[in-house]
Amino acid sequence: GIFNSSNPTPNQRFSFTHQYSAQGEYTIVIEATDCSNKTSQVEVLVKVSSQCGDPKILAFLPQRTSVSVGEMIPFQYLLMVPLPCAVSISIDFQDGSELYLDQVPANSNSARYAKTMQRAYDSCATFNPILTVTSSEGKSVSDSDNVIIVSGCSTATPSPTASPTPSPTASPTASPT
Repeated sequence: GIFNSSNPTPNQRFSFTHQYSAQGEYTIVIEATDCSNKTSQVEVLVKVSSQCGDPKILAFLPQRTSVSVGEMIPFQYLLMVPLPCAVSISIDFQDGSELYLDQVPANSNSARYAKTMQRAYDSCATFNPILTVTSSEGKSVSDSDNVIIVSGCSTATPSPTASPTPSPTASPTASPT
C-alpha cells in the first residue's frame, strides 16, 4: 500500500501499520520527496516469523483403564490449538495396529479442540498409548501418561491327566491238600 501525506510540518513523524498474512521476508521501500522534488529512498527488510505457538495437550484420557479383550474404550483428548495454524493428531495404541489420525484445519473457529473416539484391544497386555499433536510448522508435543490393562484372555493350560496305574492282582496261593 501507499501512504501519502501532502503537507507535513517540519519534524512531523509518520507511522503506519500493516499486517502480513504469511511468514517470510518482505522489503519495505520508504520514499520521501521534498518541496523541490528531490527524492530520497530507504529499503527496510522485515522478517515475519511464525504466527503459531506451540500446540498443548490439555487432557488425554481413556474413560476406563482396565478392560477385557474386545471391549470398547472411549478415549477423549482436549487440545489447545495454536490459531491460525493447522495441527495433525496421532495416537499410537502400542499394540502394533495402525495409528489413529485426525486433523484440525487452519483457521478453525476455536483454539480448543476436543474429541472422543473409541477402540478396542484384541490381546491381553498392558498398553501405554501415545498421543502426539504436531502443528503445521512442525512443533509437536506428546502425552503418554495412561496405562491400560487388558485382561480376559483364556490362559488354557492342559489339565493334568492321570496315568493309569496297574491294579494289584492277587497272586495265586497254594492251598494245602
